[in-house]
Amino acid sequence: MHNKHLTKFFLVVLTILISGCSTMGLSWKKTKQAAYNAATDPLTWAPALGTAVLYSTRYDQDISDYMMEHQPIQCVRMTSDDTECSERTDIYRFLNSTITLTTAALVDDDGNVTKKIKRLVVEQGAYMVSKSIIPLLEDAGKVSPDGKSTESLGSHHAFETFAGAAMTRRNVAQMDIPQWGKYTIVGFNYYFSSYSAFLRLQEGGHSLGDQFANIAMGNFAGLFMHDMFMLEDNMQLNIIPTDDGVKVSLNYRF
Repeated sequence: MHNKHLTKFFLVVLTILISGCSTMGLSWKKTKQAAYNAATDPLTWAPALGTAVLYSTRYDQDISDYMMEHQPIQCVRMTSDDTECSERTDIYRFLNSTITLTTAALVDDDGNVTKKIKRLVVEQGAYMVSKSIIPLLEDAGKVSPDGKSTESLGSHHAFETFAGAAMTRRNVAQMDIPQWGKYTIVGFNYYFSSYSAFLRLQEGGHSLGDQFANIAMGNFAGLFMHDMFMLEDNMQLNIIPTDDGVKVSLNYRF
């Protein structure tokens, strides 16, 4: 592990935590709740379980060999002789981050400009944390399926994009738009994330287990960063007067 990568990671995290403690109301209770929310989300534990299964069997290499040989995922090519189409996935990373930050800007936040700025800073900070973690994963020395690299475990195209998609879910849930609109926005972002992550398998630089690991960690990072700073209160008691009396409901967000 290169010291410069580790130093960069701790500097990024320290900067965000200091900012959080001073202006964002960071607390141990919120941190624990954010970690719980992120860890129990299906897009954290399910891919992590998939990674464990694949790493413990021959299926990971077998799937990688099939992907490299058959190239089953279609790629948009710029020209008829384009052999670099997997590198076009960078545009999907751009679209992913654009949707994420746009939805952050569009959340009403009760007209609170400070909260709006905080949301944008937090979500951009989550991308910074993601970018700083990738080199640490690359330094793990895992050999890629094609045998050409020892940086197989780290994948920007899966980690960053699924962190962004997770934050988009949180943003869209707070937007006052029809449900079909919410599904559409989230669906497109997960399409871009998945295309970006799985198209890389065909180049042999990452295995399916590697990408599942990055999806799990990216999803955790996105949800954890968002909820640690943005989740005001997970438990909400609603008391609503009605013609027949008072309706009381208790909502708890996972």
